Amino acid sequence: MEFAFLNAIIKSTYFPPYDPYFAGGTINYYYYGQYLVATLIKLSVIVPSVGFNVAVPMLFALTVVGVFGVTYNIVPSSKFQVSSSRFQVSRFTFPLLASVFVAIAGNLNGMVQLVEGFSKNSTAAFKSGIVGLEGLVRLFSGLLVILAEHKPLPGFDYWRSTRLIPGTINEFPFFSFLFADLHAHMIGIPFTVLVLALALNLALSGKRQGAGWIGTDDMGYAVRYVLSALLGLFALAVSLGSLAAINSWDLPTYLGVIFCALLIRRWAEERRIAVVGTILRFAVIAGVSLALYKPFFDNYLALFVGLDVTQYKTTLADYWQIFGFFLFLVARFLVVEALNGKEALSRMARLTVQRWEYLPHLMELLRALLGNGGGRTEDGG
Repeated sequence: MEFAFLNAIIKSTYFPPYDPYFAGGTINYYYYGQYLVATLIKLSVIVPSVGFNVAVPMLFALTVVGVFGVTYNIVPSSKFQVSSSRFQVSRFTFPLLASVFVAIAGNLNGMVQLVEGFSKNSTAAFKSGIVGLEGLVRLFSGLLVILAEHKPLPGFDYWRSTRLIPGTINEFPFFSFLFADLHAHMIGIPFTVLVLALALNLALSGKRQGAGWIGTDDMGYAVRYVLSALLGLFALAVSLGSLAAINSWDLPTYLGVIFCALLIRRWAEERRIAVVGTILRFAVIAGVSLALYKPFFDNYLALFVGLDVTQYKTTLADYWQIFGFFLFLVARFLVVEALNGKEALSRMARLTVQRWEYLPHLMELLRALLGNGGGRTEDGG
């Protein structure tokens, strides 16, 4: 389908391009991603089949570079305490890890399939009521059988890893790049990273510029500030609106990201969250974003619109296979922060253990504290 659409866009003399599957019709699909690829193919004067195969690694490379750049600007050079010594972590460490996590890492189903394959070769008759122990024994027993008898390693069903929850698709970026499917959801990945970068710039620019040009006597600075703001708005609008035409399902998520970035910017500028002002700015950005792609929306008709409750349920095992690795990283970070950097949290934990008998009276103590003005006496002491 993707190659047919790509050829139709390249060959078409009008837009929307002709539908390769319906004579006399036009493509009623979010084809803007294929249009961008087709433009590069025409500019580079290569045949579409070659351009198709070059576009896939190009999108992968753009994703890696984009994630690297965003992370590089988020994470400062940091020092970490290990035992009694300190060491400097390179500023490239976290951007490289982020690129791996986004573009290369998958879910845990590969490990699950490997464990299942080893266990099937087990000859152990071990039984145990301890959760996980029987499976662990069968795992190592099967591994020993494979090594001793020179059996081939168990096969890997890469398609299964993307269809874990019934009735849903659980693809991850590396699967799409490996499958070389020039589909809308894959083309949209580097563009979502671009919107993240612009959202980060939007959030941080408030901290850098403060009140901006208001009150300054330097007209040159004021002009540069206004031009910078307008160019930033235009770049953000073009990039955000493109998500609707490349892969429409990305748009709601990144509208939320932009709204949060505006809140952060407003806080950096004024040290307060002005909801009304933020909503107005957001409405302008969203409106300009959609207006720039009006010709596309004028000729696009969504056949299915709406939300519904699915009849399928996500089991805990499937949820952990999809998100387990990243949940582990988040949990580990929270534990380390609680143990190393949060003195107040440590004190609260110690007090909880030492004074646990007072916990039932916590609300009474809190009411008494608040009733006393947060610990202040009548004379303000």
